[in-house]
Amino acid sequence: AWDNLKKEEKTDRKSVLDGISKSQSALMSAQKISKKVIKEGFEWDSVESLKKCIQSEYEEFEEAVELNDLDKMEDEMGDILFSIVNICRFYKINPEDALERTNRKFIRRFSYVEEQTLAKGRSMKDMSLDEMDVLWNEAKRIEKGNK
Repeated sequence: AWDNLKKEEKTDRKSVLDGISKSQSALMSAQKISKKVIKEGFEWDSVESLKKCIQSEYEEFEEAVELNDLDKMEDEMGDILFSIVNICRFYKINPEDALERTNRKFIRRFSYVEEQTLAKGRSMKDMSLDEMDVLWNEAKRIEKGNK
């Protein structure tokens, strides 16, 4: 009923996608676009078909990487991200919240690696990736122990 009322108010719109704000994040726009088009019946038939789509998009991204075609890589990565937003919708996961959670987790773990490195009187720039990975895994174990 609300959607129909909004349609009546917005008679100048030619598409259900008219009115998507350009000032919000691309992630949020993708989420809104996805929600609007499924109301029109434009929906994946299953989460499995969406997973196959993501795999296909990733393969196309890898082809662009092999060609060193930055424009095509960006295009394909956008397709991957859009598909991931859709899989989030299938599982009722807010992609913005999920990414924010991961950002906080990454910051905690990276901070641990920094602190441990400084405590040893070293610089991260002087450490090997393997040494940093050991500290990263320690941070993960500590987090799991605190849950």
